[in-house]
Amino acid sequence: MRHKTRMTVLLAVVAALSAGEALAQRGLPGQIAVGVSVGTTDGFLMRGPQADYRFWCGVDAVRYNRNRTYWNFGAELLRKDYTYRGYLGRERVPMAQFTAEAGYNVPVLADRGRNITLAVGASALVGYETTAWARKELGDGATLLSRDAFLWGGAFSVALEGYLSDRVVLLLRFKERCMPSSPTGAFHTQIGFGIRIIIN
Repeated sequence: MRHKTRMTVLLAVVAALSAGEALAQRGLPGQIAVGVSVGTTDGFLMRGPQADYRFWCGVDAVRYNRNRTYWNFGAELLRKDYTYRGYLGRERVPMAQFTAEAGYNVPVLADRGRNITLAVGASALVGYETTAWARKELGDGATLLSRDAFLWGGAFSVALEGYLSDRVVLLLRFKERCMPSSPTGAFHTQIGFGIRIIIN
């Protein structure tokens, strides 16, 4: 009986130490991760009711700090189609933004084992926007007034991070962009998901 009790206590201690070790492996200072994400823009569907595209995709790299905050550096493509109603009927006019981003993120909520973490962040963005892929004349001969432009602005983001293991993280992401220099509109809302892999 005493032998069984000792074994139970020993197993409990090993499990506790293992849990502590697993926790310690998450968000260590200097850890670097890479990730990919994809999602929708200004809505919940990647194609609207008129077959208009509205999506985004991106890649990023993350570096963790001592207090489990982290820096992120990434690149994104955002695509949104606008509908032009000319005398020849409806025509889709694509708008695309290519942006680079640098941001700082802070975890605000987490469970005891840090299996799930909620982080908020702010970032600066620069990039380029093109409308109709630089084509200025529409199908019915109308001239497109929106011009291509260099972009600058920022974003506020919220990410729900779920650890599948110490090195693999699933993400549910929300981001609100503000790009005052955009000719087609300053604000875009992004919703999506992604995966992040810690590489060191």
